[in-house]
Amino acid sequence: MEAFDDNDFLFTCLNNNPDVKVSPSPVDFAVWRTDSHWQITDKYLPVEKEYTELYGKSRYFTRYKHDIVFHSFQYDGFFTFSRKEDPVFHPILFSRPFPRDNESRLKEANSGQWQLLAETPFVVDGYNIVEISIAGQGQQMFAVNASNKIFGNSEVCPKNIPINIIGTMGNHFVGYINDNYELYRNLVAYGFQKGSPEAEDILSRGGCCLIIYSVGNL
Repeated sequence: MEAFDDNDFLFTCLNNNPDVKVSPSPVDFAVWRTDSHWQITDKYLPVEKEYTELYGKSRYFTRYKHDIVFHSFQYDGFFTFSRKEDPVFHPILFSRPFPRDNESRLKEANSGQWQLLAETPFVVDGYNIVEISIAGQGQQMFAVNASNKIFGNSEVCPKNIPINIIGTMGNHFVGYINDNYELYRNLVAYGFQKGSPEAEDILSRGGCCLIIYSVGNL
């Protein structure tokens, strides 16, 4: 669930894990909209009666300013919902997109070199953080709207690598390092920005520190 305000909500409740032998209630739309009394005011993105997600994602909605971002495994891309306009689709073009039908299973998506969008992106002005799964291995990457490109992470220069992005703050991405001082030291040794003495002290004692990414510096 995500809210535009106290009287305008978006919900999703897609069936997932197709290998579980249950008889779920059919869902006819991926997203529905309600008022504060939970009365449905609109429905979006129709789904087939037998459709199930490959697995239950950790998030289906994120925020971009006043808009709401949505993704499900039906789509190679994501939608932005605004208060008064129809949802807008933002496609991602894969060279080896995973072929989908009602018989699709996670083990098939994880085999070969199939590519799919694994989580709902985080969006700021001009940039997205997208998590791409290739052969079952997921990785967060920066996408730049101006060039319509997604940039893979360098294996030798982690200067701008996204680390555990969990949200946005204004026009910044927010990531974190938790209880992994060795990871931090290795990143810094290969070009990642050094933290403050206070942050280093917290990490050295097994604590957690946030990382704020300013997109103008990427």
